[in-house]
Amino acid sequence: MEIVFVFDRNYIPFFLKCRESILKHNKNVNFTVVTNDDISLDGVSVIKMTNLPKDLKHRRNDRITDATYLKLCLPLLYPKYLGEKILYMDTDIICQGSLKELWKTDCDFICLTESHKYGRVQARELNHQKYGLTGVMLMNLKALNEINFTNRCFQPFEKTVSKWCHEETILNTLFYGKLKFVDKKFNYCHNRDYDDPIREEDAILLHYCGGRENKQDMLERKL
Repeated sequence: MEIVFVFDRNYIPFFLKCRESILKHNKNVNFTVVTNDDISLDGVSVIKMTNLPKDLKHRRNDRITDATYLKLCLPLLYPKYLGEKILYMDTDIICQGSLKELWKTDCDFICLTESHKYGRVQARELNHQKYGLTGVMLMNLKALNEINFTNRCFQPFEKTVSKWCHEETILNTLFYGKLKFVDKKFNYCHNRDYDDPIREEDAILLHYCGGRENKQDMLERKL
């Protein structure tokens, strides 16, 4: 199983916690970090990418770092650095079970989970039924390269949204028809409201997304 993360040095503590939780429940896992920073991690392949476009015309009111946009560049690393299929994961996640079911899911392009309740707002702005979360994605890099995924992500497009436009909205806007939605247990967001919630302890991947309080909850979590 090939799991890939993108982050800068500020997120190293979160990555280490996330990796520890994954290894507690999964074997035969290879970890790769893609970054635009100078990072060295024992037992982890680190790939530095510094060619991220600086002027994203459709990027507005952004609250995330440049490193986050590297997830849109991952297909460019196939086949030299990454395999045909990878599991991308944000660092602020605790793994609570086996990832085998997710890893074995058929993936034509991208598999991800639907957003929580607030995703309704984002979906309506895009005239979609659902809004996909990019915190966990099973990605077919070969297929994404064949549709020129990365170059299309970084070119201006006409559609704008009223609140923001960042890497998640880019994906949902340009590639909605290529998204396959999987069970929410594979990216269940801590302290978020759902129409049909599950117990957080039943999530395979519990995502501590959002503000500083949620992030601190993750670091203080006992595995």
